[in-house]
Amino acid sequence: MYVYEVNITIGSDLEKKYYNWLKTHVEEMLEFKGFLFAEIFKNENILVRYMIDNEINFQNYIKHQAPKMRGSVPGEFKGQVEITRKDYKLP
Repeated sequence: MYVYEVNITIGSDLEKKYYNWLKTHVEEMLEFKGFLFAEIFKNENILVRYMIDNEINFQNYIKHQAPKMRGSVPGEFKGQVEITRKDYKLP
């Protein structure tokens, strides 16, 4: 099992609107091969944790789909969101 985490920091004035968009974005991500499910956590930041069946499917996503998906963020959020990402294999 492989994990892909996206940590999102956004101002409180846009958080609700961004969260509503994010739910749709996550559903689109789950259509990619190997993406099994995702969890969204909200605390000080928003954390999306995707579970992927293996690293090969994750690398395929990064190579072929990630640029398009990362570019799909609506213009009103560009420059308003700080995103960090990490990925790792579960033992």
